[in-house]
Amino acid sequence: MRRPFVLAALLAAVLPSALAAQTVPLVTVDLTAGRGAHRESVGERWFLSGASSRAAQATLAVRLGGRGRVRPVAVLDYSFDVRPDDVSLLCVEAPNGSCRVSFPSTTGFGAGLGVRVAVTDRLLGGVSAGVGRYDGPTRFVGADLSARVLRRVGVVAALRHVVIDDPAWARTWFRPLTVGVRVQ
Repeated sequence: MRRPFVLAALLAAVLPSALAAQTVPLVTVDLTAGRGAHRESVGERWFLSGASSRAAQATLAVRLGGRGRVRPVAVLDYSFDVRPDDVSLLCVEAPNGSCRVSFPSTTGFGAGLGVRVAVTDRLLGGVSAGVGRYDGPTRFVGADLSARVLRRVGVVAALRHVVIDDPAWARTWFRPLTVGVRVQ
């Protein structure tokens, strides 16, 4: 149980310059794409895409306050529908005999607050929560981790849990895992 603390103490002793230099960037812009799990059906409506859909997102995060290792951030994002496999002109029969339908649109804006942590001078992690508007009112929680590979560019992976309250149907969820580029 003490091993993680011992390892952290050793890293702090060996890498003092890396620990002193870490700070959360003032602004980051992420462009990510991936795939996410969701419910296969809601009530009597079955989705064409089965239990997953593609996703893409552009995210802007702005640090609130001064420099530091752990800082609050404001997050603004735009999610894109990426569904070439979710279109059918013919009736694709669902298990209940009805025709399958498209999953609710995930195109729209979201805004939230979160916390970013500069783990090292190249590694940045964060969590956020917020609200938005896709096919209906939307709420989300998410986590991201990025590694800077060039001076201002890095790779980022993000996982979100999105709840969509579609007024025509019912509440459903979408959990995309995306990877992409972060500019800071």
